[in-house]
Order: sequence, then C-alpha cells, then structure tokens
Amino acid sequence: MRYIKKQIEVDAVRLTPNNFDKVKKFIDKEDQHIEYYSNEVDFVKRENPKGLRITRDRMLKIGEYVVKEADGEFYSMSEYLFDMTHENITTEDSKQLSLFSESE
Repeated sequence: MRYIKKQIEVDAVRLTPNNFDKVKKFIDKEDQHIEYYSNEVDFVKRENPKGLRITRDRMLKIGEYVVKEADGEFYSMSEYLFDMTHENITTEDSKQLSLFSESE
C-alpha cells in the first residue's frame, strides 16, 4: 500500500547567527542559557554560539529549523529536509487548511 502524508499546519523558525533571541522566545526559553559552544573559551565569553539546546536531548544547529507540532512539541530539522517537506503558506491558505481539517 502507498500513503501520502496528511497536511498539517506547523510553526517553524530557522536558526541563524543573528536570531538566537527570537528562537529562544519561540520555544519559550528566552530566560535560559541554552546556547551551546564548540569550545571552552567561547563558552566562558558567551561568544560564537553554535546552536541551542531545545530539550535535554535535542540540539538545534545554525541553519536548521525548529518546528512546533500541533501538540506543542518542538523538534529540529535540517534545512534540506524542511525545504523538501514544507512550504510557506499564506494567511488565506491557513484558513482553508483549518476549514478542511474541521470538516473531516
């Protein structure tokens, strides 16, 4: 048998070197030090972070997306995989998807 993934609407943000605060706010950890560094000097100086720790065992590297599922869970996804499996939607598209899911 063959299947097709159901379309679900998700929120996502791509981590860049310039938006750590935005992503921390998105995952509701803006008051926590969740950045990780590649060496001790950067860690002590709090310079050049390489990513964010989303959960105890999930890391988000620069260039990856953090995706929030409908159940509120967060996970990271590479830019390549995200681009292959997601597309940006407009507000109108979002309304149509909501109507579609309510009618099932």
